[in-house]
Amino acid sequence: MTKRPTTETLKAARAWCAREFKKRRKPFDGHPSHLAASVLEAASVKFELGDSGVEGFCNAAGTNGVSYLNYGDPHDPTICALSTPYGIRFTYAAGGWAPYAGERSPSGSRRGFVRGVDGYIYKIG
Repeated sequence: MTKRPTTETLKAARAWCAREFKKRRKPFDGHPSHLAASVLEAASVKFELGDSGVEGFCNAAGTNGVSYLNYGDPHDPTICALSTPYGIRFTYAAGGWAPYAGERSPSGSRRGFVRGVDGYIYKIG
């Protein structure tokens, strides 16, 4: 069984991802989610995070997305990136992250929303 990274390691990796994304963003010509996946993969190697790779999904229009390090269990702590065509936000999931399709929006709708690792609900569609 792979050893899980500590909270401190994941938080340090998240901060590194944000800095690395900013460094790479200017010369990168494409959707931020593609660059975010590359940065998450680099963090996995640099910090020896022991994950199973980067996974993600986007809305039907392909404009907004979520990328995250997969540990096999949706409740394991991880790092994820919430992206739009204009930017990205790297977050640390202290209580576990899972892109629950059934999360409700503030208005009660179940489609096109995910619960972020910070507890807030984000529209992805």
